[in-house]
Amino acid sequence: MLGLSNAGKTTILYQLKLNKAITTIHTNGFNKETIQLQSGSQFTIWDYSGSLGNMGFWSRLLEERVPVIFVVDSVERSWFREARDALRNAMMEDYQALFGIVLVLCSKQDLPGAASVEEIRDVLDFDGFWKYGMRWHIRGVSGVTGEGLWEGLEWLETQLQGPALPILKQK
Repeated sequence: MLGLSNAGKTTILYQLKLNKAITTIHTNGFNKETIQLQSGSQFTIWDYSGSLGNMGFWSRLLEERVPVIFVVDSVERSWFREARDALRNAMMEDYQALFGIVLVLCSKQDLPGAASVEEIRDVLDFDGFWKYGMRWHIRGVSGVTGEGLWEGLEWLETQLQGPALPILKQK
């Protein structure tokens, strides 16, 4: 799970694991938890720090060809473009494979002033990635209430059961 600092990644992770909101602190490094879905499937989710010093590490993670959960803070509109650029840069390093499954979670939808999913989708502008065979889905969620989180993981599970994705290298 990737995203800028304070996007809500750790809150989301522990809402999924414990089914309740907990008080979190800034992640230094990563948190790792295994989440059980109603279907019986399990996901091991790694919540990586979103601090600027760790963003160079993101592209190495993406080389592992695992699905990405990318969290965007719906309240901090000034960070939308930075979030978009950080993920794109990690995905498009000159050696990086353009592939994959990306679930974008628009966090903090329970807070006043949260941007709509449509507004965030417009700024992220992932539509061009379809030509590379990338599958992505965006949805509004709340790490505090849990709203939308399980539906996002169910989409991810469905994608993992679907046909294999092509692996294309950018030159």
